[in-house]
Amino acid sequence: MVEKPARQSALATDPSAKFDESYFQRFYFSKRTRAVAPLEYLARARLLAAYAALHDLKIKRILDLGAGAGYFLRALDAVFPGARCVGVEVSDYACSRYGWRKSSVTEFHDPRPYDLVVCHDVIQYLDNQEAARALQNISSLCRGMLFFMALTREDWEQNCDQTRTDSAVYKRPARWYRERLKSDFQRVGSGVYLARRAGIPLFALDAD
Repeated sequence: MVEKPARQSALATDPSAKFDESYFQRFYFSKRTRAVAPLEYLARARLLAAYAALHDLKIKRILDLGAGAGYFLRALDAVFPGARCVGVEVSDYACSRYGWRKSSVTEFHDPRPYDLVVCHDVIQYLDNQEAARALQNISSLCRGMLFFMALTREDWEQNCDQTRTDSAVYKRPARWYRERLKSDFQRVGSGVYLARRAGIPLFALDAD
């Protein structure tokens, strides 16, 4: 069973309405209320660079689906110098301020897949049908490495700081995501997945 948002999500009518300047002020800019500090994105970017080096993945094209304030994409640009970085957002505010492409995780398409795709704290805002569509779209866009995170029911109940976390999301169990990702990705932990079509062999104890 998926726990639905306590109130009707703005995504049902106008996705950009929810992710306005006040949303970014609360969850990104304010040190008192933001969910993640900018330096944490740099640590995750360095982790991805280490995984890419370990598996000899050449990261030349990077896609961030839900680029937000650009913290993650700027960190990735720093650790993968020379890579082409593309940010996608549904938020009119973020697109206007940062120059992202206006689209969504379900609708964005590119005939050329990316070496690294990031989807961080996005899909919990979508209902089951749209979330499943989004995961299928991510699979079509990623030919190398995926960084995927979404707030799960377990995280809401046990791990996150609820005062700094948006509660108006779909709280699914972690297994819901894992079951839908496993056909196209190998999970190696810490939010990192390798596309099966990349043909990268993993030792049994490396795969999660």
